[in-house]
Amino acid sequence: MLRSVPGVLALFGGTLIAGAAIAVGNVLMPQLIKHDFAGRAGLMLGCYSLALSGGAALAAGVVVPLESATGWGWRQVLALGAVPALVAALARLPELLVPDRLSPDRRSPDRRRDQAERAGTDPAAPALRALWRDRTAWAVTLYMGLQSLGYYAILSWLPTLLQDHGMSDSQAGWMLSFSSFPGMAASFAAPWLQQRLRPAFVAPLASGLLCATGFVGLFTSPVSGAYVWMTALGLGQGLAIGLALGYIVARSPDAHHTGQLSTMAQGRATSSPASVPSDSACCTP
Repeated sequence: MLRSVPGVLALFGGTLIAGAAIAVGNVLMPQLIKHDFAGRAGLMLGCYSLALSGGAALAAGVVVPLESATGWGWRQVLALGAVPALVAALARLPELLVPDRLSPDRRSPDRRRDQAERAGTDPAAPALRALWRDRTAWAVTLYMGLQSLGYYAILSWLPTLLQDHGMSDSQAGWMLSFSSFPGMAASFAAPWLQQRLRPAFVAPLASGLLCATGFVGLFTSPVSGAYVWMTALGLGQGLAIGLALGYIVARSPDAHHTGQLSTMAQGRATSSPASVPSDSACCTP
């Protein structure tokens, strides 16, 4: 809503606030899934990835048509993003007010242990800095960073690239939105594929090859083969984000470790970990 106010300060201030909120949510969601849905983590990760891709598709696809249909400026149209944010906040509010009644697992020993760890009362809680010496943690971080680089590069520059080659504004926005549809299917299937495909490198290799196909296609023939390239990119990037989130959950033994690994991998949150010996094992290879 702040970004709908004219002026550079409002634009950058609103972006800073929204970016910080998204960053915290990105880091905490894998921990929440590990904590509350440990027995169904794959399914919930698939649903979470599906929601991420679906939100991206909706935003990319409706902004320009809404601007044309309503006569509003882009600031007012983008301000509508406050609506799903408020809905999400209201959806979580009852659990904050009566957590034990809505989630019996919160009274479990594992839940109490996790709460003690977060409060810094458990001397065995892993320090975030211990992850800096963990090869698996660095592998997960590198994979998360590379898939984010590819996704945000396309998100930021694809419409401009297509417009520069003669495509209309609305069609360029649609192509970005279109890529999210195969992405939703791939991200939802990623946890299932991660568990069943052997050897383990098959799924990330397939994701990389699909993304490479899309990037090369956009470089050589961006407009005439746009649907083919965006399908490949959508499948590759959807599979990549699903795998990246799955690695954060699967490579950590409990919710506390998941939160620490998610913090390191996504690089967008701070932590106040307890002190532990330097040889603490944090991740599962």
